[in-house]
Amino acid sequence: MRVLKLGVAFDFDGVLYDTYWFMPSLLAELATALRLPPEILQHLEDIAEYLGAWDRRRAYSVFNLPPLIHDVIWVSRVALGRPTGVVDLLWKLRGLGVKLYIVCGADATRDEKMRRVEAYGVNMLVDRVVVYEPGGLRDALKNLVEDEHLDKLIYVDDKPGNTCIASSVERVESIRFAYRPPYPRGYAWSGYSCGERVATPEELLQAILDLIARR
Repeated sequence: MRVLKLGVAFDFDGVLYDTYWFMPSLLAELATALRLPPEILQHLEDIAEYLGAWDRRRAYSVFNLPPLIHDVIWVSRVALGRPTGVVDLLWKLRGLGVKLYIVCGADATRDEKMRRVEAYGVNMLVDRVVVYEPGGLRDALKNLVEDEHLDKLIYVDDKPGNTCIASSVERVESIRFAYRPPYPRGYAWSGYSCGERVATPEELLQAILDLIARR
């Protein structure tokens, strides 16, 4: 009997690492330095996440704001991001012989996001890192399944919309890791999600094991 080839892919921000927790205070300080209302940049970031406007330099320029804001945020996310606890699951899943991946959206560029992932060293714990451009999640997952010859890929994301995109791809099942960043509205983290919803790393591990068992 042929052994099925299984994989688990994780989003980066909000799943493997919390790179949002410090954003309200950082954005308030930046706004004050620019003589803007303290909450204005928080609202702008919230909307930009929802719209998938990952090139923040361009987004800020629309409002005549300096692109340097993007650079300050990027450096802060490298320095201050902290593991969610999901990183510890990589070791356990590796012991089960499961192929592991990171599938995440770009920052302003793919290279910027890759440098941020590598700064934490988490790329050393997975078989492959895939960084996609805005709107490219479906193709990224489809190509990963085909390139790696996977019978099943489990995809974990914190954004509800992304779990539904993932679930629409053949041989992909999704799980939502229920993280919500401290943004005013959290637009990108609201709405209907597909697949099981879990709130802790322990629940996530059990959900992954349950899906693996349903071969």
